[in-house]
Amino acid sequence: MVAAMRAVLLAVLLVGACGSPPPIVVRLPPAAGVHTFVMLVDEGLVVGTASVAVKLTGLEGRSVELALYAQPVEALGLVAGTLPSGATCASCALLEPIATFSRTPLATGEWERQPSLSEKLRTKLVPDAWPRCSCTKLEPVVVEIPTASQSTVVVALEEPGGSALLAVDDGTLLRVHPDLQIERICAPGTRLEHAVLGGPGRVWVATRDAIAEIVLADQRADAPCTAATSTTNALIQAEHMEAIGGQPDWLVLVTAAGSVLTFDGHFSPVIAAVGLPSRPVILSVGSRRAAVTQEESDTLHWIEGNTTRSERIVANDSIDSIAMSPEHGLVAVLELAGVAVRGGAAWSVLEIPRWGGSRAIIAYGNGIVSIAKTIVELSPRLEACPDLTPFTPVQAYRIARLGAHDIIIADITAGEQGPSAIGALVAKPWCAP
Repeated sequence: MVAAMRAVLLAVLLVGACGSPPPIVVRLPPAAGVHTFVMLVDEGLVVGTASVAVKLTGLEGRSVELALYAQPVEALGLVAGTLPSGATCASCALLEPIATFSRTPLATGEWERQPSLSEKLRTKLVPDAWPRCSCTKLEPVVVEIPTASQSTVVVALEEPGGSALLAVDDGTLLRVHPDLQIERICAPGTRLEHAVLGGPGRVWVATRDAIAEIVLADQRADAPCTAATSTTNALIQAEHMEAIGGQPDWLVLVTAAGSVLTFDGHFSPVIAAVGLPSRPVILSVGSRRAAVTQEESDTLHWIEGNTTRSERIVANDSIDSIAMSPEHGLVAVLELAGVAVRGGAAWSVLEIPRWGGSRAIIAYGNGIVSIAKTIVELSPRLEACPDLTPFTPVQAYRIARLGAHDIIIADITAGEQGPSAIGALVAKPWCAP
């Protein structure tokens, strides 16, 4: 039975037995900003609000667990009163109360603060929490692209407006819009090795013997790309370009022989050799700061301006890729163990069961998405979500976010007789409206 209460009290529970003396008033523990509470008593759930109390009979001797929420009851998808347990698609916000308590017995005990929801209460509130509340439901879609059969996408870049820019080895530039429509920016021309976004509306590309800046709005879909500026130096011409990264006004370059240079209008060699490059990764980590590593290396190279230092992340393992996560900072995926996270000056390794390594990762929400022969999302707690459907048995290396929640996997190609294609992982709701 639900009875309306004046909001003078934050919320109360009225407990008594039929035919017994007047009810006992049990006040909720003090906590700022509470609008809703959920209580587990015996096997049942009871919901109340700051202005609605719940009358319970015959339960004054029971133990209870209590969760307090800042959200209004409607925002949690609840109504005041008895809540059926075992319902699917309950709000995942129920897993994050502002405080939790227990009390034994309900009528005369004291509220004791608990560090978190008990597993029993979590399961009662949201029985289908895993993987729905930690992982994204991503469905694969194959999208044809207007390039020659068996052409190779050398890089996929997330653009500020939510689209993704693809650089193809034959010189073609494509844009994938969030609705999966494909726009060709320019036609095949000079072969490309790699690319990185420049200033607004611009992209820096690496050809075999030079780097060039392209203004995207100046291009024609039926003509090869034209460069606004192009430059090179003797080291690039001798060793040839492999990868380009960094920031629009401060580029980091890796040659095919393993030399690392920076470019801010002038070339500055900073590392003589990182070893023969095997899919080098250049990650911008701040103003004129970058981290450089490569597949099968155990060393991370830090570049700050023209100053460098190196560190080994973990012994007896090698780095597959690196990314910046909003939740965890710099994350490195390892070939054998799983994931390494930098906390202060030290790295901690989180082992992931059945980990199969990675070839590329991106930050995704507060977790990451890793691709190789399998595609795996790691939740914000860096737990491996169920494997996603792979597009191809060939390992994928090019990945970028698309729009708010989707992902482009840009290495997918069809057979020699068919068109080239890319893969998209499209986020879908777990629960139908």
